Amino acid sequence: MLFYNVVILFLVIAGVDYASKKHVAAKRGLSVNPKRLMKHLGILTPYKFNANYNLMLGNEHSGCATKIWMIVGYGTSYPTEKHINKMSDELFQVRQQIIGGFAQKKSKLSFKTIGEFDRWKPLIEDTGDALKLSAQGQKEMFNLAKRMQKRFPEIFPKKFSNKTYLFRYASDGRIKNCANYFAQGLFENKNEVRRVFFPRPNEKDMPIIRAHTACQKYKDDVSESDAAWADIEKFYDSQDMQYAIQKTNQFLGTDLTNDEVELMYITCAYESGWMKSISTWCNAFDLETIKPFEYVDDLTQYWYHGYGYKVTSKLACMAVRDAVLFFNDYACCIEKIISRLGTKTPYRINANYNYMSDVKSVCAKKIWMIVAHGTTYPNKDDLKTMKEALPKLKRNILTAFAQNRSNLSYSQMKEIDEWKTPAISSKFVSRLSPQGEVEIQQLAKRMQLRYPHIFFRVYDDKTYTFKVVREARYLQTAQNFAIGLFGEDVGRDLYIPPATLDDEHVLRPYKYCAKWLERIAGRGSIVTEIDRFYKRKYLVDAAKKIRNQLGIPQLSLDNIKLMYTACGYETASLKTGVSPWCIPFENKNAKVFEYLDDLEQYWINGYGYTLTGKQACIMASNLLRFLDDQRIKSQARIYFTDPASVLHLATHLEFFKSRMSLTSKTFRKNTKWRSSHVAGFGINMAFISYKCTNTKFVSVAFNERLQNLKFCGNKTACDYDTFMRHYMHSVTNCKREKLCQNFNKGHFGK
Repeated sequence: MLFYNVVILFLVIAGVDYASKKHVAAKRGLSVNPKRLMKHLGILTPYKFNANYNLMLGNEHSGCATKIWMIVGYGTSYPTEKHINKMSDELFQVRQQIIGGFAQKKSKLSFKTIGEFDRWKPLIEDTGDALKLSAQGQKEMFNLAKRMQKRFPEIFPKKFSNKTYLFRYASDGRIKNCANYFAQGLFENKNEVRRVFFPRPNEKDMPIIRAHTACQKYKDDVSESDAAWADIEKFYDSQDMQYAIQKTNQFLGTDLTNDEVELMYITCAYESGWMKSISTWCNAFDLETIKPFEYVDDLTQYWYHGYGYKVTSKLACMAVRDAVLFFNDYACCIEKIISRLGTKTPYRINANYNYMSDVKSVCAKKIWMIVAHGTTYPNKDDLKTMKEALPKLKRNILTAFAQNRSNLSYSQMKEIDEWKTPAISSKFVSRLSPQGEVEIQQLAKRMQLRYPHIFFRVYDDKTYTFKVVREARYLQTAQNFAIGLFGEDVGRDLYIPPATLDDEHVLRPYKYCAKWLERIAGRGSIVTEIDRFYKRKYLVDAAKKIRNQLGIPQLSLDNIKLMYTACGYETASLKTGVSPWCIPFENKNAKVFEYLDDLEQYWINGYGYTLTGKQACIMASNLLRFLDDQRIKSQARIYFTDPASVLHLATHLEFFKSRMSLTSKTFRKNTKWRSSHVAGFGINMAFISYKCTNTKFVSVAFNERLQNLKFCGNKTACDYDTFMRHYMHSVTNCKREKLCQNFNKGHFGK
């Protein structure tokens, strides 16, 4: 799945053609210190005067930042063609009046300042440069990017990847240039800059980037309405404005018109943005005279692009929605969905990375451990369905998005669009994925760090006993566990003998229990319970939300379940991030489909039927005898099997047992049985016996976490004799012939 860390939108700051609206905004200046004027130039204020050069931003959490959605207006630009012509023509006449006023001793300008006016020439005369990004504007974009990168280096990497960055820009030449110079600021290497992909602007982006241009109501009520201009026009005739124009003329010794004063103001603003120094024309103003003209811009922006009309702020809902969905992608998909994938939950979510979690480990003497296979590729049936159905579903989702029927964000659509059909050959079906191999290796390494006096780094068949189910994914799991313990060279070549029939009875006892296979695995009651849940409001509502989000009203429940399955398989096989098929399952939806797994695992592999736990007595008997029999020399006995067998043993020993049974009616009830926690890939249980001085005790760990044992006062360390007495029935009452009717008897193994 592609998860952008950075979304950057470059847009036009919508303005009003002042000339067409009798806009006489003679923006003021300060003759004493022109630099003080630079923050009073309205919409033409150069960004260099508003930028924050503090790289720390006062944000102590910047190191924890994970995503940025950023919207950027264009940098300092050249004026319109009309204003370029005025600067090249009318300003010379204005300059002559100013020089004439000084010669007649009417002006209050200094000799030095008059010299600047006398030497002044237009900085731009070519109308072909109209509305282009100026050199200073290029620097502003470049430096803005550099500062953002220094503040948030973790999410602004210096190498471009379309999995990390998404640039979008309005269809305007200077906006594309802004995006380009921002990219240059991020990726200084020229070859890296050339790799940057700027997707072409499309109609789908416009409601986000330039919403006002596509809204007829905005045009009718605001941009093309005289009502919006009325308050601004009143201010032109106000005493404040007239006083500012009068005082400016008195200061210069001129008799300039309102339009000519406005032209000086605009030139002051533009040239100050282009140059390192302040424009000569800013000398015509002081703070008192410039503020009324700044206020003209305040009014203009308020009425046309601010709070003047409700429609204006409502237009921004698409941009806000895009940002919320962008962050929600991460919040729900990464933080929540990944821990609600039921039986497809990757072990990295359930693992305990604190290898110091058992402070008594120095006293450990023996460990009996059972490990389910790690993350696998899809099974044959799931893979076939994914390859056949998901490409069609992808096309339907993209069509709905193109027709504005879906509620997906642009980045979500892009992730689904870039999804490829799984390129998994038949020989990899149900086998461990590379991520599954890594997770099992790391599990072994953490166990070795916790219990170094048991898990020695050198293999010895007198110390270790490995038992493994005779199928590829279990053999792979055992092999990778060995690699984690003994290193690549030894672990890869270590011979692990296939399980005998007697071993199989311990590894997967349910396979040899006809009564269980017939009455429980046949799924009679579980199918009924799931069918009931399908009709419950929770699932009906979740399916409706997903259909609405994707814009496909006829989307079948089978296809929704397939997306959830694909979400699980693909996410579990990734090192980080989640599959694009997780997008429809925001937290509440994920909980609903997780509960389907909860029900299935509860009724088939949990407490739904007493037989499930009882028939696992042979496993419990095996572990108790291993811990208790001093004649057994090996210190670590490790079984590699399927998740079902681990759950059967946990059920037999009454772990994760709630007061109520799981049914179609108990969704959202506080139960201990959650398939994402107890039935995911790589689940494991370890039983550790200790002897410290003269004290013997036992602990039980599930997924590397020590469990509180109720029969031992809710402690994690249980007195050895108390532990053995509590579970002795597993040995004395393990009558599998009677329980299962046709059990092929084998020995318990020592």
